[in-house]
Amino acid sequence: FDDDGFAALRQDVVDKQPHIVFVAMGSPRQEFVMAELSKVYPALYMGIGGSLDLYVGKVPSVPEWWTRLFKWEGLYRQVYDLKNIKRWRRQIRVLPIVWRILTNRI
Repeated sequence: FDDDGFAALRQDVVDKQPHIVFVAMGSPRQEFVMAELSKVYPALYMGIGGSLDLYVGKVPSVPEWWTRLFKWEGLYRQVYDLKNIKRWRRQIRVLPIVWRILTNRI
């Protein structure tokens, strides 16, 4: 949504005074939205963008063997979704740390 849409959303949150607000926009956008909304109305804000993708079947569940072996769902998502350039740009900074973890140098 644009600035007018965000202003309407902000006013809607203030008017309705919810205790919990779920934001499903994907990272990092939902974090920015939650930060702005929390400035005008105190509530529990929860980013659930990826959770909804999993729930509605847009992305598959992480295989159990992967979870047992690596204990890191984010790495599976990274490998599974190779075409998501935005995700790669965000995560590229993490790769040296991942390499150090995998080679027991951390």
